[in-house]
Amino acid sequence: MVSSAGSSGLHDPDAKLAELVVIMAHDLKNLLAALSANLHFLEGSIAETADTDSLEALGDSVTLCNVLDHFLRNLDLIGRHDNHKIAVHKNLTSLRSMAGEAAGKFQREAKAAGVDLDLSEPTDRDVLAFVDRELLSRAVDNLVGQALENAPRGTRVLIEVGEGGGESWLSVTDAREAPPPSLRVPASTRSGTARPSSSSGRQGRGLRLHCADIAAMAAGGRIEQSGGPGECRLRLVAPSRQ
Repeated sequence: MVSSAGSSGLHDPDAKLAELVVIMAHDLKNLLAALSANLHFLEGSIAETADTDSLEALGDSVTLCNVLDHFLRNLDLIGRHDNHKIAVHKNLTSLRSMAGEAAGKFQREAKAAGVDLDLSEPTDRDVLAFVDRELLSRAVDNLVGQALENAPRGTRVLIEVGEGGGESWLSVTDAREAPPPSLRVPASTRSGTARPSSSSGRQGRGLRLHCADIAAMAAGGRIEQSGGPGECRLRLVAPSRQ
């Protein structure tokens, strides 16, 4: 299923801007992909001969490319969302597999942030959700990235999956102070994203939580926020079956 903006959207300045954002994100991603490929080549070529400082600098550059790639993917998502052009194809999806992919994908970023990224022990059975896999994966990536950005150095971020009551969930928990309930919902909106951050509401920074919310809802799920002293949990919840 693909949402359409309709013919009236062709004359809508906001729709034109959204389409421009998508095009710019696409073009920049192509340039970034070429740069990233060159950096990976250099990293592999000089691994045995370069000094430690050079390898660390090169590794940091690769990490920054990964961060920029996620940023451009989010710009593309926002543009498609605003232009009502997000394609949705729902199927039963393994949340355990998705959690494992995210844990592996973000190890370099976790190391750069000085944070341990861990995956909970798997259960005997898989945890399935009826969602659009690509969109849900984008939501998970943003939740993990959000946690790594804000978790205190020397702590850990934990990814868990579970199910109950006809729903499945994937949660990302870090060791910072959870924002008060009054700030939790605004933090996932565009106005909350643009709002200056405070010590009690750091989730209001950046696009990650807002884009996680867009992707989760489009995929067929939702995001719940909870936590307490020294614990902030973002949980992605979706139907277990069609």
